[in-house]
Amino acid sequence: TISLDSRKSRKEQWLDFSHEVCHEFRHENNDKIMPIYWKEYLECQANYFAYHFCIPTFMLRQIEIPHNQYFAAQVIADIFKVPESFAYLRLNMYLNKARLII
Repeated sequence: TISLDSRKSRKEQWLDFSHEVCHEFRHENNDKIMPIYWKEYLECQANYFAYHFCIPTFMLRQIEIPHNQYFAAQVIADIFKVPESFAYLRLNMYLNKARLII
């Protein structure tokens, strides 16, 4: 089961849920016996997963993204119901990867 903090906003709960989904489906380890560096790696992996789970690349490609990144982050946050700071980071991830492909 995944438990969410009812004191958090719906957007924050959505981010927590997406993070925990990664742990649930991809990580089947006993964290009591694993090294601290492995735990940190799994947390980083779950954070990265959350960005792609909440704002999928195939959906970003279909959006007319404004040239101003701050305005673009607001648009993306509104569409995907995530905090603007989260949308801004995800947009940067998307744009940086697009630059590598070109």
